Amino acid sequence: MIKVRVKFSKRGPVKYVGHLDMMRYFQKAIRRAGIDISYSEGYSPHMIMSFASPLGVGMESDAEYFDMQLNSHIEPDEAIRLLNEQMAEGVLVTAFTYLPENAKKSMTITSATDYIVTFRDGYERPCDNLSKKINEFMAQGEINVLKKTKKSETMTDIKPLIYSFCEEGGDLKMCLAAGSVANLNVKLLLETFWAFCGREFNPYSVQIIRSEVYMTGDGGLEPLCK
Repeated sequence: MIKVRVKFSKRGPVKYVGHLDMMRYFQKAIRRAGIDISYSEGYSPHMIMSFASPLGVGMESDAEYFDMQLNSHIEPDEAIRLLNEQMAEGVLVTAFTYLPENAKKSMTITSATDYIVTFRDGYERPCDNLSKKINEFMAQGEINVLKKTKKSETMTDIKPLIYSFCEEGGDLKMCLAAGSVANLNVKLLLETFWAFCGREFNPYSVQIIRSEVYMTGDGGLEPLCK
């Protein structure tokens, strides 16, 4: 059993391609690249691969991950070259890392995500002094918001899910809880912060970029692969 974790970036117009379509896209790219991927058994065999945390439509990313199982070894640099020959504009494979046999799937170990939020020209910012307002926002004892699911609505304190939040070089940077145990949607945080500033959040006023995805390691948060 040969386990591999692949990292890729997703920039430009391809950000409007949804998660399921990206999965199908990579399945076709892997076949065209001649990567010796393993298939499941049974009447309807499928590639043994799984993606980490899905990316929202309209967001860009420098840190998308998926795991797959191979039948034979291939040099990482060669695999990256073969895959990138099949990539459409805006998609770039940046890492191909072999994992130990007992490695857990990326989708189950994801625990945090970094985001960079840039402001589009021509749109009003939530406030004049972002750093000061962020400090006031994070100084609250609790940050309660109404979280909606298909089955219920509950008031939730999202402050413990915000690992970091700051202004840097005119952009917003944040590290948020992500995964099956705890998860904070970046747009929910932005809506909440805009409301704290007395403004209504306009999703078209910003560009959201996912810059890294983490798992919890012995020394704290670590990228899903290096």
